[in-house]
Amino acid sequence: MIGRLRGTLLEKNPPQILIDAGGVGY
Repeated sequence: MIGRLRGTLLEKNPPQILIDAGGVGY
């Protein structure tokens, strides 16, 4: 569930969120 939420945020928010998700385990 968290992974899906993060993925949605990645599409809506700037690449900065992408880096955050990568640190979490993407």
